[in-house]
Amino acid sequence: MYFLPTDVNECTTENGGCHDQCCNTIGSYHCKCPAGQKLEEDGKSCGDVDECAVVNGGCQQGCVNTHGSFHCQCHAGYRLHADGRTCIAVNSCSVNKGGCEQECVQLSDDRYKCQCQPGYQLKRDAKSCEDIDECAEGRARCAHHCVNALGSFTCVCNPGFELGADGKQCYQLDECETGESCCSQFCINYAGGYECACKAGFQLNADGCACDGESFDISGSV
Repeated sequence: MYFLPTDVNECTTENGGCHDQCCNTIGSYHCKCPAGQKLEEDGKSCGDVDECAVVNGGCQQGCVNTHGSFHCQCHAGYRLHADGRTCIAVNSCSVNKGGCEQECVQLSDDRYKCQCQPGYQLKRDAKSCEDIDECAEGRARCAHHCVNALGSFTCVCNPGFELGADGKQCYQLDECETGESCCSQFCINYAGGYECACKAGFQLNADGCACDGESFDISGSV
């Protein structure tokens, strides 16, 4: 009588020495590793598979390997698509300031707006900034004169006036009291200026400041 040999299930003894799964076969067995791992050269141990090493794991941008798995990630200004591999651009200030020339304000995860610094306003493209001419638009409210500059303006007063602390109002300057006049004897102040005068017997010099003569009389004789 002939008897067929009985198969020995090596997996029943210490899992056949396999690190993870042991698969019994007729007359033999083999070890198997879970997804994301590979069988090492000893045929029993399992090692991690670096999916990112092969065509970047199929990720469009970044690939991050983990033990037994991996995941894709996107650069700043992008978000991961539902497919887990493709990256979609989002409206964000984090990428080149959203294209704004001066300032970018993030309103929500996918909404932002450009804004300009004081003295500037947005152009029609809603990204670029242009100077506001406060003088032409009447915003400056200078008492006398307005001089426009990039992003700003300056108020200037007429001769004989000085600019107030608010930088806009002009106040009459009394050169006679402040000592700014050139008069050697008398100083007469008036709106926007002053003039010099001399004592009796003196004549105002051609420079309009000094007084000449000691005994000059109205007859013209000395």
